[in-house]
Amino acid sequence: MKCYAGNMPRKAVKQSAMGYAHNDTRGIYPVTRNNISNVGLMSSAAGGMVCNTKDMLKWSQFLLKTSSSFINKNTFPKEQEPVSIADNESSEQPIPFGSDTLENMWSSHTILGVSDLDESWNNTLFRSYGLGWRLANFGELKAVSHTGTLSGYQAYIVLIPKLELGVVILNNGSHSAARGSVMQTIVKTILNKAGYLSENLTNVNWIDEYNKYLEEREQRYLINLSIPEATVEMSISDNQVIGTYEDQWFGQLIVAKNDDGMLRIHSKRMVTLKGTLIPFQDTSYKIEWDNKNAAGDAFMHFQMNVQRQITLATLHPFTNKNLSRHAYRDMLFKRID
Repeated sequence: MKCYAGNMPRKAVKQSAMGYAHNDTRGIYPVTRNNISNVGLMSSAAGGMVCNTKDMLKWSQFLLKTSSSFINKNTFPKEQEPVSIADNESSEQPIPFGSDTLENMWSSHTILGVSDLDESWNNTLFRSYGLGWRLANFGELKAVSHTGTLSGYQAYIVLIPKLELGVVILNNGSHSAARGSVMQTIVKTILNKAGYLSENLTNVNWIDEYNKYLEEREQRYLINLSIPEATVEMSISDNQVIGTYEDQWFGQLIVAKNDDGMLRIHSKRMVTLKGTLIPFQDTSYKIEWDNKNAAGDAFMHFQMNVQRQITLATLHPFTNKNLSRHAYRDMLFKRID
């Protein structure tokens, strides 16, 4: 397999796809922050593998072949000659991998809920999480799957061991419904031909189904949408908040005025994460990030000492709800200049 995690050869980078996103205002646009480079990034642990469909299918075939010893039998072999997984060009020792290891990976370790949509679309009655894999039933068949999403890129793999079926979808766009409708169409067509598809799912147009699903989700979102409104005047000025703020994990956020007098903010570590700071109320500003695909609008709350010098800042999603669990909850940006 010619797949990479972390640093990769420059010749491989030249053959990588550009990532794209879409919204109603901009249409389709490139997501430059996730351009694949030959240097491993901090985010590589969550979405940093670079591969292609051909080699992902090799991996799928290997997993399905390895699983055949326990999928079609009630017992597992006590001992099995391990299959070696190693890069042919690497000097590292091969990693042993056998059916007993795969059995553990594909066994339930965490129980997951079953939604009405799961039951309606896939006749699902159980869902769980193994070791890096999602497990569920598609009717009477066991399905092993996982998705992967990084702005501008998506992946989806579904394995149905009993049918020795593996489907891999890689797309250079940020639209999970497009990915899902393609996967459903492929898998359900094969299940139908194999005689495993229930009658209510035989002639489903999955593009229409996902469009209806997205429309229902949007309506629920709009009903619950509550846009924050300022109730008091600002008590600090733009000049007071200009400076560098640092969180131990996230790194530095730098606030400065541009040539037009606008208050701008950017991340030193995520160089393309940039936005505009807009006064909101009291000691709070609203951050409007340039790339909505990278991050949603947020509050930046500033705190002062008794001399009314700003000493630190915290971030919170731009919402009326006082959320205790959100992406910024453990970040504390101390002013360092």
